[in-house]
Amino acid sequence: MTVLELDKTCVNWLKWFQWAQTSVTIMNVPQDDILRLARSHPFLMHMVLTISSIHHRHLSLSESEHLRTFEAHHTSQCVKLLSQKIAQPIPQEERDAVWIGATFLGIVVFSSLSATTAEEVWPLKSDSSDLEWVRMTRNKMSLWTLIDPLRKDGLFRGMVGEYEEMFEPTATDLTVPEPMARICHLDQSSTAENNPYFTALHTLVPLWDRSFEEQSRASVLAFPSQMTPAFRNLLHEKDPVALLLLALWYDISGQVIWWSRQRATVELQSICLYIQRYHPDLEHLLP
Repeated sequence: MTVLELDKTCVNWLKWFQWAQTSVTIMNVPQDDILRLARSHPFLMHMVLTISSIHHRHLSLSESEHLRTFEAHHTSQCVKLLSQKIAQPIPQEERDAVWIGATFLGIVVFSSLSATTAEEVWPLKSDSSDLEWVRMTRNKMSLWTLIDPLRKDGLFRGMVGEYEEMFEPTATDLTVPEPMARICHLDQSSTAENNPYFTALHTLVPLWDRSFEEQSRASVLAFPSQMTPAFRNLLHEKDPVALLLLALWYDISGQVIWWSRQRATVELQSICLYIQRYHPDLEHLLP
């Protein structure tokens, strides 16, 4: 396997990754195992360096064009190498590295938002990169059956419970607030198959009864993890109810998931302004 040569800057970012325990904030996989795999898989090393820089920016509450350039370079290198890797059969011994790399890449895509004002971002402003994180989440899950992260000999075996919480269908006997049930056209005959809001709404309802401190990472990530094709299409169409549900999720995720905070904050503001301007009848339901 190829080993990526690291300069002093990269070595320092690896030290930060270890000191700040960056991976612990993302997944329950031993950090030493992640670094071991990164040393022998250049695509993963590129992602570790990028995630380390992003985490540092988040904790220091500072912006730097230099750091963003550093992150963009290593992200592009990872995408190139990871694309080559998954274009071929993935050897058993490389599956964990690929899954970690894909997970980190998804986080990078979600957190990569340089805009700081609501007027600069979706849905108020349209761009070809809109909802790229949604596409990335879908593409990442296409790797699931190929890699089988929860196999007995895999590093992710200890995350069975967390993944179940993220992907297991949410209970459908939950009490949905009447205003939300009404605008989502929810009745006793509604199912995930005949109502595009059904799954998204039912992943949100359990979160509304807990404080931010009581939320688990997995329960919050159930919303994007279980997003259906029909709901994704509604987001692309800027359907007001779908936007409202996303806004309600952003309001929670930005407080619980550190790497979602920048996007959740700015796009939440943009969604609120969009609904206030074009769908004022829903304004009273905004967070």
